[in-house]
Formats: sequence, C-alpha cells, structure tokens
Amino acid sequence: MKKTKKRVRILRIVSLAPSATSILCAVGAKKWLAGVTKWCPLVAPVNGLPKLGDCWSLDPAEVLKLKPTLVIGSVPYKQETSECWRDWWTAESKASESSGG
Repeated sequence: MKKTKKRVRILRIVSLAPSATSILCAVGAKKWLAGVTKWCPLVAPVNGLPKLGDCWSLDPAEVLKLKPTLVIGSVPYKQETSECWRDWWTAESKASESSGG
C-alpha cells in the first residue's frame, strides 16, 4: 500500500473585528491568531500580537505581511480596502488551484 504524504497547512488568522477576536479567544483559537486590530486588546487577551489599525485606517499590505490563511472582518471597510481583499483572494484562489491545493 502506497503512503500518501499529508500536507499540513498552518492556520494563521488575522482578526479585523474585536468581536471575532473575543470569540476566537473564548473557543481556544488564540494560538492561531497572527494579528488583530488596535481595539481587540480591549475585549480579548491578545497583548503581544501585531496591531493593525482598524477598518478605516488599515494598511492591507501590513496584513498580508503576516501571511494569513484566514482574514476575519466585518463591514464597513473603505472601498480601497475591500478591493484589495478581493484581489488578494482571487490571486490566492488561483495559486491554490494551480498547485493542486
């Protein structure tokens, strides 16, 4: 029987919504958080994680530097920020399809 190599993908979550950050910490997912908003420490124990501004003063490039596998947010975001996420998601989806992942 041939053994198949299992690919493990590390989960790296960037939470751009304090409510989501609070829930993630409550359910034990803090270990996967890679970055949060500047407001998240007010509602969740996330000191030590990179703080990324908020939905109106967010630099998408700073988020992407953290190499997230999941970005959680809520509306409203500036149109430019929303377009950046759409473009990033499209590029990531195409890359995943071409690599067979």
